Amino acid sequence: MLLYLQQMPSSLKDIDFQHMGRTCLGHAARRTANLLTRHYNRHMAVLGLELTQAQLLAAIADGSASSAAEIARFLGIDRSTLARNLKPLEVAGLVTRQDGKGRKVLPVLTQLGEAKVIEIHRTWLKAQEEISTLLGPDGADAVRTQRMKEFSEGRAVFTGLPAREFLNPLGTVHGGWISTLIDTALSCAVHTTLQPGEFYTTTSLNVNMVRPLLETSGEVVCEGRIVHRGTRLATSEGDLRDANGKLIAHGTVSCMILKPS
Repeated sequence: MLLYLQQMPSSLKDIDFQHMGRTCLGHAARRTANLLTRHYNRHMAVLGLELTQAQLLAAIADGSASSAAEIARFLGIDRSTLARNLKPLEVAGLVTRQDGKGRKVLPVLTQLGEAKVIEIHRTWLKAQEEISTLLGPDGADAVRTQRMKEFSEGRAVFTGLPAREFLNPLGTVHGGWISTLIDTALSCAVHTTLQPGEFYTTTSLNVNMVRPLLETSGEVVCEGRIVHRGTRLATSEGDLRDANGKLIAHGTVSCMILKPS
């Protein structure tokens, strides 16, 4: 702890911002997400849609969600973003949220919407094949093995699926993969507290692994929670559990809160 405090920069001149940009996992994840989103948006544009709207229509078509809030959680968006994306779909006649008495209910597809979802699926298959070929099997698996499940202010939940590519020489999942998932969830918990114009970068990551994670362990869940949110520094904690709820690892993250000068 003393060594960490000694290494903390005392002024902005002591911070290597270029290094932060090159090595920050949160920044890399956002760049990857933005590139992938633009790829799918280019394909969905021929249908007059963006990726979020296409995913929303697909989630409605699936029919397993029991509420609009559940749809939002599945898509990893908040309620206001859900409402903004639903509105143009209603205007276009693809979904309806009115019951017989004019009250808003769970959105359902119209006949036009059902036809649109068939087009979406066809277009999605093409976009998926292109990006999978570009990334290659290992790259595609690396992208899909970790994803956001839900979030709220001060809290973020991510899931991960261990794969053979992430095993160490002993045959268990490498600690780097576990640490990445913990860093992502805990840092995103900080992200949910940002005010307009603020951004952040991870300054320290501490991970304690209490039992091995195996390729056959199934999907794991990591929940990050804010512990402290100051004006310059935020800390969060969290744990990684397997499908049976057993603790695999727990950790803490410290993030520096920054504002453009």
